[in-house]
Amino acid sequence: MTVAKYVEFAEEVGKAKNITAVKRKLKEEVQYLENACSSINFLKTTFTKYRNYLKQNLSPKAKIGETLLLPLLLDSLRLTKSQQQEFNNAKSSEIKLAKNSLRAIYSVDEYIKVATSLLDSVSYLDKIIGLCALTGRRAAEIACTAKFTLVNE
Repeated sequence: MTVAKYVEFAEEVGKAKNITAVKRKLKEEVQYLENACSSINFLKTTFTKYRNYLKQNLSPKAKIGETLLLPLLLDSLRLTKSQQQEFNNAKSSEIKLAKNSLRAIYSVDEYIKVATSLLDSVSYLDKIIGLCALTGRRAAEIACTAKFTLVNE
């Protein structure tokens, strides 16, 4: 079962007779999503799905009374300031955790010396590692997609 019911939501909003009914349905949907989504990241992703669907399927000129419908819906289908702060804190923690596994380079000269010596190796794998070390590119970029041209010095 999927949490996001944006098609049904859009249909129900389209059937609403007045702005009060739209706001009530909007509030119900936001509460439903906040309860149904297991994490703040999942909630943000789900809001994005709703917003994208509405942008693609609802006319920007659609109104109920004098109120433009799309801006009203898009403004409500987003994280609150406290939720956004929680999301940012979680992302920061993930980034810090990922950086903890990095190894420091204590001697840049030695690092470059080892990397250039790998370029002279017989093994193509060593050459790939040397190029990765010197260029900062990922192994897949060097080994699979890079295009090399011989340059005469």
